[in-house]
Amino acid sequence: MLKTTIPSLIALLFVVAAVLTIISGTSAFTTALEQDAQESLRRSANVAEQAVRLEEASLLAKASFVGQGDTLYQAMKGEIELPEDQRPEEISFEEERHLVVHDKLTAQKYKLDDIAAKVKGRRNLELGPLERTPHDYDVFIALDDTGVGVAALGRNLFSWFGADVSKTFPSVKEVLKTGETRIEHWNWSFSGDDKRVHRVALAPIRRAEKEEIVGVVVVGYMLGDGAAKTQQKLLAGVSEDSKDQEVLDRAPDIVLFQGKQVVGSTFDTSRQSAVAAELDRVGGFSADAATIFELSEEGKRYLAMVRPIAGSGENAMGVAVMGDLTHALKPVKSLQITLALILGLMLLLGVGASIFLIVRWMSPLERLEIGIQEVIAGNKDHVWEPLKNHDLHEGLAQGLNLMSAYLQGKPMPDDENAGQSWSADELDSTNVGGPAPKVQGVSLPMMQAPPPKDDEDSEA
Repeated sequence: MLKTTIPSLIALLFVVAAVLTIISGTSAFTTALEQDAQESLRRSANVAEQAVRLEEASLLAKASFVGQGDTLYQAMKGEIELPEDQRPEEISFEEERHLVVHDKLTAQKYKLDDIAAKVKGRRNLELGPLERTPHDYDVFIALDDTGVGVAALGRNLFSWFGADVSKTFPSVKEVLKTGETRIEHWNWSFSGDDKRVHRVALAPIRRAEKEEIVGVVVVGYMLGDGAAKTQQKLLAGVSEDSKDQEVLDRAPDIVLFQGKQVVGSTFDTSRQSAVAAELDRVGGFSADAATIFELSEEGKRYLAMVRPIAGSGENAMGVAVMGDLTHALKPVKSLQITLALILGLMLLLGVGASIFLIVRWMSPLERLEIGIQEVIAGNKDHVWEPLKNHDLHEGLAQGLNLMSAYLQGKPMPDDENAGQSWSADELDSTNVGGPAPKVQGVSLPMMQAPPPKDDEDSEA
């Protein structure tokens, strides 16, 4: 009983201590990892916002480069005519200006392409405003001084020619009035259908600073999944053409939104609606720049921060940076498994050691118990052999030997008149079969004489 009870109790106490250790240890570790994840998210959100501002500054510089100078200015004024061999017999001023401005816009676009080609393969951090990516433009148009479209680069856009863009986008009038470049986010489509969000820069068309403004040039690109993935690669610390998916999986996810609609993200298209719904549920679309909130999507936990980009209300643009908290807390599971294995091994070793020690301590006591049973059974000559290197057993054995000798009337070892020792090798065995020795000492209850039998039993 003792052999199993004590190890079981030790095991139970150890398991309780192990569970408390794992819970307390992993709890502190989890808190530390969550704090690290929050700090990392703040840094990532700052980098993402700064990257957007750098893209905006680069786009403004490109728009100013296209709009400022003699060539486009003269074309917008109608001071440049088509060559005679290219000029139709009947052509209006607006049509001729359209063709000339289109040629000059194309020439300016080629200049930007040439700048981009010279820095291909270099990092954005090393490049100036005109050299930075992106180098692809979905909007490249010129508007006259009334906000009407004059020319645009792209295929099959003649039907758009003559459209009053300033009615849809009043900011065109502001640029014509103030001469200041500005960044806008337009829901744009040349056909009027399937409008998508574009980041555009508006710059006045003029010969030089502070001179007459004859129109507005608009340069921009569509915001979509590509823009979000470019930002993710920046946060991951890899180049834009990197294919290292393992590194990208550890980087924060990016969600570009307008109002409550996701316009581009690093999530699969099938997941974007769910992400938008979850962001809306936690109030992420309207959160301030300092708020960190937690959300879940497809069984994963995310920490997210939102940085406003431009606009307000339903048309507000922003970027949400979402860090995978589930991935950040993976070391906790590894720690739990490691601690469980270590503590389990320690439990096995502890229980094994306790069983070994208990057996080693109990076996000699069992030998004493066997000797007692032999004496009770009638073997009065039994001698308990002391066990060396076992003080408790040796003391008990000596005590039992003394008690047995005393109860049998044998001389004590300190009796000077004793003629014989009662040691193990000199015990008196001559009295075997003879009368029982007189017991001197205190009689035990079990050793009292039985009561006399009745007379009837005697006669029988």
